Amino acid sequence: MQRIVKMFLFIALLLTPIIAAAASTGTQAIGFANWTSADVTRLANDYAQTGGDLELSFLPFEFNADRPFNNATDFTQTALPRLNGRLKLTAYLWFHNAAFDWTAFQRGREASGFRQRYLQRVATFDAWAKGLEQWAAARGLGNRFDIVLCPFLEDTCASLSDYQNLLTAIRAQQQHDGYSAPMRRSPGGTGSQIFRVTGLTLEMHGRYDSVRGWLHSGDVFSNDGNFVWLDAATVPGSRETATSFSSYGTPTSCGEFIGKQRTALATGVSVLYWRPGWNGLPSSHSPADRHNLTPLTGANGANENYALLKVLRSR
Repeated sequence: MQRIVKMFLFIALLLTPIIAAAASTGTQAIGFANWTSADVTRLANDYAQTGGDLELSFLPFEFNADRPFNNATDFTQTALPRLNGRLKLTAYLWFHNAAFDWTAFQRGREASGFRQRYLQRVATFDAWAKGLEQWAAARGLGNRFDIVLCPFLEDTCASLSDYQNLLTAIRAQQQHDGYSAPMRRSPGGTGSQIFRVTGLTLEMHGRYDSVRGWLHSGDVFSNDGNFVWLDAATVPGSRETATSFSSYGTPTSCGEFIGKQRTALATGVSVLYWRPGWNGLPSSHSPADRHNLTPLTGANGANENYALLKVLRSR
């Protein structure tokens, strides 16, 4: 009997890393920090109803510098206790539309004002993440909850050494804060600007067929920047057409996106679904000016929510 039990435990240990590394679906809700409480609750309910391994990624500081993580906390505390699966939150600490001083992270530039402002974001992230992980652990939910730090949303870093300098500064700050988070790189450039950093997974955006060659098992794909329209086949009665957002290039139907998602998941690549309304419109306004976003409860909220649930459940 003991031999059987030991064999069972051995097999369970072998399987655990595979289960923990399973690819997930989720949302890239860039403007999430400025969603209304009703929309935060709606998304939390969608996740709880769907179950499985799910992720939410968002850009906290540009959208809501005063309360960058409040919505993420409310979402987690609403969704996680009811979720039959794992939840991952990913926070992007910088937005690609703002200037970034890569030289500020070189040795000898410790007094740089830009460096200090960026590291203050790291410190704020660390305090939030540590507190939320402690909340989850106290309720026996810690083994189903992860938080990831992405240093820069769609960066155009020119060299591996520049990116390593940034990581060195982040890790020194986290050592000071007594907290450490897994990290992920989100390159927004092309060609030589798309490189891997040891120890970091890769997140690629656009059309799946255009970026799939860069993605390995454990990486992440998002259609961010490539418009997925709500076709009637997915959302009955939807009047949105493929030409609604032609400025995004060749659109993808929701049905086609679901097919690409299944292909990605089969190779171990996680998928984050993105819609422009989740960022807040019009895009000509700065993120900080896009208040009280209602992507799931507004005028088109019923269609958005219907499609979202279909995407999350199509694995």
